[in-house]
Amino acid sequence: MNSTQPRSLEPSFASDFRGALALLREKAWLLILCVLAGTSAGALYLAYSPRRYATQAVVQAVMPTEQDEQKVLKADNGDTQEVKGEEIAKNTEQSLTSPELLLNLIESAELNKDHAFLPNLKRPVSNSKMVEELAKCISTQVRRGTRLIDIRVEDQSPVMAQKIADLLIKEYINENFKRHIEASQTAYNFLLQQAERLKARLAKSEDELQAYKEQHGAVALGEKDNIVVDNLLELNRMATAAKGTRLKLEADYGQIRNLGNGTPTALLAVPAIASSPGVIELQKTITQKEAEVATLTQMYKAGHPIHNAALKQLQELKAGLDRMILKAADEVTSAYESAGTTEKRLQEALEDQEKKALAQNKTAISYKVLHQEVESNRALYESVLTRMKETDLTKSVARDVIRVISHPLLPEQPIWPSKSRVMLLGVFGGFALGGGLLLLTSVLDGSLKTVDLAERQLGLSVLGAIPRCGRPKWLTDDLLLIERPGSVTAESFRSLRASLSLIGKNAGHKVFLFTSAVKAEGKSFCAINCAVAFAQQGLKTLLIDADLRSPSMEGIFFGRTAVPGLSDAITGDVDPDAAVRMTNIHKLSLLCAGTQLDTPAELLAGEAFGQLVKQMAAQFDRVVIDSTPVEPVSDTLLLVGHVHATCLVVSTRTSAELVGQTIRKLRNADSTLVGFIFNGVSGRGGAGHSYRVYRSADDRARAESGQRPPQPSLPSPGPVLQES
Repeated sequence: MNSTQPRSLEPSFASDFRGALALLREKAWLLILCVLAGTSAGALYLAYSPRRYATQAVVQAVMPTEQDEQKVLKADNGDTQEVKGEEIAKNTEQSLTSPELLLNLIESAELNKDHAFLPNLKRPVSNSKMVEELAKCISTQVRRGTRLIDIRVEDQSPVMAQKIADLLIKEYINENFKRHIEASQTAYNFLLQQAERLKARLAKSEDELQAYKEQHGAVALGEKDNIVVDNLLELNRMATAAKGTRLKLEADYGQIRNLGNGTPTALLAVPAIASSPGVIELQKTITQKEAEVATLTQMYKAGHPIHNAALKQLQELKAGLDRMILKAADEVTSAYESAGTTEKRLQEALEDQEKKALAQNKTAISYKVLHQEVESNRALYESVLTRMKETDLTKSVARDVIRVISHPLLPEQPIWPSKSRVMLLGVFGGFALGGGLLLLTSVLDGSLKTVDLAERQLGLSVLGAIPRCGRPKWLTDDLLLIERPGSVTAESFRSLRASLSLIGKNAGHKVFLFTSAVKAEGKSFCAINCAVAFAQQGLKTLLIDADLRSPSMEGIFFGRTAVPGLSDAITGDVDPDAAVRMTNIHKLSLLCAGTQLDTPAELLAGEAFGQLVKQMAAQFDRVVIDSTPVEPVSDTLLLVGHVHATCLVVSTRTSAELVGQTIRKLRNADSTLVGFIFNGVSGRGGAGHSYRVYRSADDRARAESGQRPPQPSLPSPGPVLQES
C-alpha cells in the first residue's frame, strides 16, 4: 500500500474518550428519556408510597457507682468487678432491642390486638414475626464518648411511634427491676448455702484444733500466749544479767586477792571498796578529824590532854576505817561467789527451758496449720454473713438502670418519603440506567464512532472524514459541492481530493475505485463528490458507475436510467468513447452503468474492463470508479486489480468486525488499498469545526471590507446533457 499520508494516531485514552462523546451525542435522546423515566418513577413513588414518621427519645445508662450498690456482686466467687461506662452503655443499647424485651412489650401492652400496630402484617401472625417486624422499626445508637443512647422508633402512625418509644423505655426499666430481684434472691440463696457449708467447716476445724491441744498437752501454743517461749526469754535475760554482774565482781575480786598481803588502805584501789558508802563516810570523818588535830596542835602543846584525846580519836577512826575496808573486801568476795553460783544456776535453767522450747516447736508446727485453717474458715464465714446482710438489704431497693433525658415527642412531619431524596434518586437512577444502556449499546454496537478509533482498529490511514450534513429534501442528494460549496462537508471533500492527489503525485495514481463493506455507507456519494472536486480543480475527470447491480449515476446527472454505458462498452455494443457523456459540470464526464445484466460478475471478470480502464486513464487526468459493496457480491474484487488505488468508504454505523473482514478480502485480492474514507462523522469538533471558524472569520473580514460572499451557481434540477 503506497500511502503518502502518514498516520497520526493519538493516545488510546483520548480516542476512547472522543468515541464516548460521539456515542453520547448520538444517543443523547436515550439518556434524556431514561432521566425522564426516573423522574416520573420518583413522582409516582412520592404519590403512592406510605408515609413513615419517626420519634426519638434519649436515655442515659446509669453507672453502678451511681446506684445504691457501688459494685456489682459476683455470686459465684464473692468477688467484685468494676464496670466501665462504655460497656454499660453498649450493653444497654443491645438490651433495648432484644427479642425477649420486644415480646414482653407486645404482650404487656396488648399491641398484638391493636390493628394500628404494624398494619402491613396480615393477622393472625406469629410472635416471632411480630417481634422481627417491630425490631425493624426500632434503632438504638450510643453517642460517642458519652453514656447517652438515642432510641429512634419509626411507624406509619405518629401516635403509634410515640407510644412504642414510651412503652419500650418503661418495659426495659420493669424488666431490669425484675431481673435485679431475681438475681438478688439467687445470690442470697447461694450465700446462705455457702454460709452453712463454711459454718460446718469452721466447727470441724475448731474440733480438730482442740483435739490436738488435748493430745499434746499444749495449753497455749499461740504467739500471744506461749508460756514456754516467755519463760525462755525471761531466763535468757536473767542469765545475761547474772553473767554481767559476775564479770564485774570478778575484776574487783582479783584486785582484792592481789592486794590481800598489804595494808588495808591499799584495798582502796579496788573500785567496789572505794565506792562503799561506809568507807566513804569514814574517810570524810577522818579528814575532818585530821583538820581538827592540826588546829589543836597549833593551839596546844604536845602532851596536852585535849591534844592527846584528839589524837586518840583520830587513831581509833583510822582503825575503824581499816576494819571497814576489810569488811567491804569480804562483802565483794561474798558477792562474787554468790554471782557465780547464781549465773551457773540460771544457765542450767536456761538450757532446760531451751529443750522445752524445742520440743514445743515441733508440736507448734501442726498446731499453727490447724490454727490458720480455723482463722481462714472463720474469716470466710464472717465475710459471707456480711454479704448476706448486704444482699438482703438491697434486694427490695429499686435501682435505675437508665435515666430518661428526653421523652419521645409526637412527630408532625413524615421522614419518608423525602421529596428531594426521592427525586434525586430518580434523576440519578435515570442517569445510571441511561449510562448503562449507552454502555451496553457501545459494547453490542461495535461500530466505529471516531476517526482515531477507526484508524486504531482498522490499521488504515484515514483519507478524509466526511461529516454528516442535513440537506433540504428539495435539493439533490449527492452533488453537495455544487449545491452547498461553502459547507463543512464540501470542504471535507476538498481535503479528500488533496489526500488522493498526494497519494498519486509520486506513484502516478490516476484511477481511484470507491467501495464499501455493505450498501448505504455512502460510497456513491463520496465517489461523485470526489470526482466533482477533481473537476473543480481543473482536472479532466471521468466518473464510472461500475455498480452494475444497483446503478444510480444516470438518475443523479441525467434524470433517466436508459443510458448506454459501461456494460454496453464492455460487450462491444457501444464504443467506449461514445458511451462517455459530458455532464453540466465543467471538466467532469460520466460513464453510466449501461444496460443491466443478470450476470454482471462474468462480464467484469474479463479483460475488457481492464482495457477500458487503461483507455480512459490515457484520456483523462483522473478516473473515479463507483463499485459495488464487497460483502454482498464479489464484483469489486474483480475490479481492484485494474485500478491504481482503492478507497474504502466506512460509515460510522458499520461494525468494525465487518469492515475488517472487507479489508482482508481486498488485500487477498491484491488491491492497492490506500486508506479509508470515514463517512457520516459528527460535524462538531475536529477539522470541520476549525473550517467553520475559519470561514466565519473570513466572512467577517469580507463584511468589514464591504465585499459580498461569492454565491455558488447551482445546476438546473433537470438533466443537462452534452453529448460527446
